[in-house]
Amino acid sequence: MSAHEMLRSSGAHSLWGRIKAQPDLFFGVILISILLVLLVPLPPGLVDTLLIFNITISLVVLMTASSVKRPLDFSVFPSLLLVVTFFRLSLNIATTRLILGNAAKGPEAAGKVVQTFGSFVGGDNLVVGFVVFTVIVLVQFVVITRGATRVSEVAARFQLDAMPGKQLSIDGDLAAKLIDQETASQRRQEVAGEADFYGSMDGASKFVRGDAVAGIVIMVVNILGGIGIGIFYHELSFGQALEVFGRLTIGDGLVSQVPALMVSIAAALLVTRSVASEHLGRDLGRQIFSNDWILFIAGFFLWLLLPTGLPVPMLLVTSAACVFCGFVLRRERLEKENQERFARQSEESSQARVPVVDVKTLMKVETLELQIGYRLGALQDRDRGGDLLERLAKMRQRLAVDLGLPVPSVKVSDSNEIGSREYCFKLRGSQLGTWEIVPGGSLALQKDEERLAAPGNLPFEFKSSINLVGSSGFWISDAMAEKAHEAGCQLLSPSSAIALHLENSIRGHAPELLTHECVSRILDDLKEKSPSLVEEFVPDLVKPRQLQKVLQDLLLEGVSIRDTETILESTGSSFSENLKYEKVLAEVRRSLSRALSSARLETDGQLHAIILDPELENLVESRIIETVDGEMLSLEAMEREQIRAHTSEKLTELRAAGHKSVVLCRSGIRRHLWKLLGTRVPGLSVLAYEEVGEDIKVELHGTVDKEMAPLNSEALQE
Repeated sequence: MSAHEMLRSSGAHSLWGRIKAQPDLFFGVILISILLVLLVPLPPGLVDTLLIFNITISLVVLMTASSVKRPLDFSVFPSLLLVVTFFRLSLNIATTRLILGNAAKGPEAAGKVVQTFGSFVGGDNLVVGFVVFTVIVLVQFVVITRGATRVSEVAARFQLDAMPGKQLSIDGDLAAKLIDQETASQRRQEVAGEADFYGSMDGASKFVRGDAVAGIVIMVVNILGGIGIGIFYHELSFGQALEVFGRLTIGDGLVSQVPALMVSIAAALLVTRSVASEHLGRDLGRQIFSNDWILFIAGFFLWLLLPTGLPVPMLLVTSAACVFCGFVLRRERLEKENQERFARQSEESSQARVPVVDVKTLMKVETLELQIGYRLGALQDRDRGGDLLERLAKMRQRLAVDLGLPVPSVKVSDSNEIGSREYCFKLRGSQLGTWEIVPGGSLALQKDEERLAAPGNLPFEFKSSINLVGSSGFWISDAMAEKAHEAGCQLLSPSSAIALHLENSIRGHAPELLTHECVSRILDDLKEKSPSLVEEFVPDLVKPRQLQKVLQDLLLEGVSIRDTETILESTGSSFSENLKYEKVLAEVRRSLSRALSSARLETDGQLHAIILDPELENLVESRIIETVDGEMLSLEAMEREQIRAHTSEKLTELRAAGHKSVVLCRSGIRRHLWKLLGTRVPGLSVLAYEEVGEDIKVELHGTVDKEMAPLNSEALQE
């Protein structure tokens, strides 16, 4: 019979299954059992078992506390500390009952564990045992417990003071869409968990302190009570009573205080442990043995102590060990420096040589490139706290989810051609612009125009040229962050601002990133999901180039192309009916009507928009002419400016009410109206009536009339 079968046959397997299924019930049973230890007399053998179990638990707690990276990884420690302390005190009472009741029967009256601790530590001298016990209690009470309590108090206060700033940072990242709602909720829980943990540790440290005091009191009670019982009940002399009860009391105190000392050290390790990248042992080895000269100095100092009379062999061995470790570290350091020097010399020599012209390298153009000044280099250095690369990775993920566009990786490089605090974007080698930031500051996006209307309300470095989410911004120092938040601003770190700025730029140039190769990969992925659909339409009815044109036009207006299955099906069906391209695009958008309208819903679940007067729609429709390249809107310059100005006026009122810029119109003029208005109104969405789902509630906020007042010269300039 195998071990597993024996375990199952014995019933232990089912018992363990029940414990795993109902841990709360099992924990309650443990607490009740500890309470019974306080009330019910136990035989010495059972007490020995519980004492060994107490030592084991304390050792496990100590090793666990020393192995965690973060204090929050052992968040259950405050509650565990209370349970362990309660268990240890109950054992103290149980052993006290055995000592006072059975001490006259012999040295094993309180169990083998208590006897062993009392005889092993104290030996034949009772005074030595008292001194050792006193020293252990003092070390635990005065040094470890008191220090851990102070650290817990300071850490708890600092965590509470830092909570508002951490919450603001999380809210800023969430508002900038740098993190999703789930990640933000997780970070908030971590912040609250850290504050709760250090607050609980501040209170739990009092248990350890009280445990030390209780140990001293129990020792005194055992000795005085034992002497009284020995003299009056067992007719022992004072010396005999002190010998019997004193030795057992010392053993009882040591067997209790040693586990208590381990738990106290565990508590001190947790509260003094900051967030680290590695475990405590690795951090200690890496940080202590980081400088060879320190070991050389230590070895030399030990060598100077030889004439003092200290043990010469031990001094020589210790000094030699320090010098040996110093030479090992020195050799490793020199090898690393030589490697770096060789790499640097190789690079310099390669630059000094006449370079071999590599035509392929010269012709290579990066799709997306971010160039930064030398003062912004820390933003991409993880060792110095830079998170720019992580922000860019999350930005690519958001674009893939929102637009369905596989954004290529962004090449980040230093540049001497721009200012030290500047950065610039390049798309296929063409520079999109250069912007300046404050490396150690924040970008304050002004949301409330009224609260910052008065000059001087918010001191700032300079006004930002970055256009993010339609808000004006100022670069401010970190000292003004709290005041900016109170003034109604959204704060972004430099890395967040750059990533969000690049995201907006990519959204505006998304069609240029959808290359023929991207379309081929999209079709390959779709072929795995819907092979029959691709085989039916591609390439007989829909050429990859035609599909690329449809996808680019959708991206041009910010429409997601993730649902490639629906897009290809609608495109193929439309081309099979020999429809014009404008009709094909309209049919594709109609097939995506639910996604189009749902993406523009407000928090109240409604679509807020403005419409055009039917007569104005007739006017626009009558000016659409057919050309060789397709349909074109033929309006006079005055008519174009009038439509733009008066539509923009209605949209301004719509945005002032806190809604998105949405215009509803006929399907036949939709695309032309967007071309007319889209470049003037950021974030504009022009939807046909057919593109609004049947279950979507629409609330209209105005109508652009045909009878428009004439524009003055200032309006025309705008």
